[in-house]
Amino acid sequence: MISNSPRRIALVLVLLAAVVCDSRAASVGWTDFLGIFVSGDGRVVDTGNGNISHSEGQGYGMLLAEANGDAAAFARIWNWTQKNLQVRNDALLAWKWVPRGSKGIVADMNNATDGDILVSWALFRAAEQWGNETFRAEGLKILQDVRKLTVVPSSFGPVILPAVQGFTDKGQGITVNLSYWVFPAFRTFAKEDPKTDWMAISSSGKKLASAARFGKWKLPPDWLQVKGLSLHPAPAFPPDFGYNAVRIPMHLIWDKETAPENFTGYRSYMAVFPSVEAMKAPVNLTTNTIGNDPILPGMARIYSLIGKSGPGGTGFVPTPSNPPVAQQTYFSAALTLLADLAYREGVQGENNPTN
Repeated sequence: MISNSPRRIALVLVLLAAVVCDSRAASVGWTDFLGIFVSGDGRVVDTGNGNISHSEGQGYGMLLAEANGDAAAFARIWNWTQKNLQVRNDALLAWKWVPRGSKGIVADMNNATDGDILVSWALFRAAEQWGNETFRAEGLKILQDVRKLTVVPSSFGPVILPAVQGFTDKGQGITVNLSYWVFPAFRTFAKEDPKTDWMAISSSGKKLASAARFGKWKLPPDWLQVKGLSLHPAPAFPPDFGYNAVRIPMHLIWDKETAPENFTGYRSYMAVFPSVEAMKAPVNLTTNTIGNDPILPGMARIYSLIGKSGPGGTGFVPTPSNPPVAQQTYFSAALTLLADLAYREGVQGENNPTN
């Protein structure tokens, strides 16, 4: 007997929608990403991290599927996410799944709030594009638990904890990750959940991103300690500007932020190098030393975006000669496609279906 559960009905509806002509043709980059990093059952595979899967990757996959009008892929990725990661006692997602034998297991039941935000935003976008109210309802469940379980007050306004557990200490304040503020998503959330002041949450992130600048080049750390009005790189983590914080300017540009002061620090750091391709990572914000790792091609795409965007762009960066997505790791490929999407929606003004 065929089940009529809401989950199965939603999946069938979206698969049917996939046969309808979409106005946005899938890019070559998305086609490669889908073929290389997304399994047949919808698991987004982090090829640079032991082939694990995590809520962030599932959210990125869903966002990119929606942006490319790929309803069938969106349904597969969401179905895997819901089945394998939405296994907590709330609507949030367990953040880490590892391959183990023929099935795999959840290795950490704690959530990662950026993953929850990305998945919720993707569900709202998909609901708007394909007229699927089940997606909207599922997105709202996640979002309401993000607000209930991870949003806490601070001297800068309401802030987002990186996870439900492990980032608050009465003696040490709050630890946050500013790359978890996916700024363009909050405009959608304000519409979908008007009982919560999501724009105040967005504003707190922008205040922190402006104030939390350290070292020679005035860059934000990957992990930040907020203790009253005092800000420091979080002592539990390396004091680096690296693979997390590089997403902050991308999210600002995606949200149509163009004030030159938002990008001065990044451009000062970029000017150390003769070209984007020559850049290294990470930057130690205490010693001002630069690591020896060449930046990922996806990071180069973000730096190119910084160099070109908004008033005050110095023209330092030519468009980088990125290798194709098919030659990158998962995280680099995701950043490449996300930076391109941020440029289309945040700079060129391409329509975001939820705005």
